[in-house]
Amino acid sequence: MRNNSFLVLKRKVISFLNFSGKERFLFLEAYLLLGLAWTAIRIVPFKVLSRYWGIPHAEGLRTPPTDRLFLRQISQALHTASRYTPWNSNCLCKALAAKTMLRRRGYTITLYLGMHTQTSSPTNTTEAHAWLRCGDTWICGYRASQGFTVVATFSESQETVTG
Repeated sequence: MRNNSFLVLKRKVISFLNFSGKERFLFLEAYLLLGLAWTAIRIVPFKVLSRYWGIPHAEGLRTPPTDRLFLRQISQALHTASRYTPWNSNCLCKALAAKTMLRRRGYTITLYLGMHTQTSSPTNTTEAHAWLRCGDTWICGYRASQGFTVVATFSESQETVTG
């Protein structure tokens, strides 16, 4: 059993070393920011934390970003890093880490928060979800957002959400 764990670790290290330098950097940045987001979510009250997410009820423009390949690389690094964290890198952790990565590089992003009530379950549980968009490109969480009602948006843009 121990030898098998060593082989798995060896394979993962080799796989990581086969990444380009840029991919390695994005993976490490995403991993670190996922940890910071996870910690902030647990320590900082939501009302205080949300002040750093941008203008409430605002949405960034849906113009195509100039570098879709780079956005895909960030998205991929984020999803890969989240699979290796010892903590649960949930949708909010991913969205906040991606938001930080993109904001550092001057991109305008929109963070969406949604709610969904499971009326078919015996307990009528409510679920929350977060997802992130940059221009017209979805960075994380969009596929799982189907069925959720948007309850909040945050962006650095002044374009207000109507509806």
